[in-house]
Amino acid sequence: MVSGDVNAAVHSVSTASLWLPGLTGSGKMRFSQDAIFINQDAIVQRLEASKEFGLVSDYLLSWTGSSGQLAAKVAVWGNGSTTEDVLLRYIANLLDGFVPEQRISVIAD
Repeated sequence: MVSGDVNAAVHSVSTASLWLPGLTGSGKMRFSQDAIFINQDAIVQRLEASKEFGLVSDYLLSWTGSSGQLAAKVAVWGNGSTTEDVLLRYIANLLDGFVPEQRISVIAD
């Protein structure tokens, strides 16, 4: 099963070295510059694994917000054989803790 292979590849990433941001009083995530790069690497590794297994044909990772309160936003293009709803749920689960589902977009070809 392809999704099991992707999950196995993703779980090989060491989570011990990942810094998960805390929420500020406004509910926004606060990141240090180093934390952004750590989170970016973890996000990219997960998206690249999905791409290698053919679930995603391409993706775009961007950061928005003011200094010290940047938040990741991801757009993914599917492979054409997976519905947008299924792909959104899969990517949201894959990026849980890094990118909220409402900041993930699935782009139709």
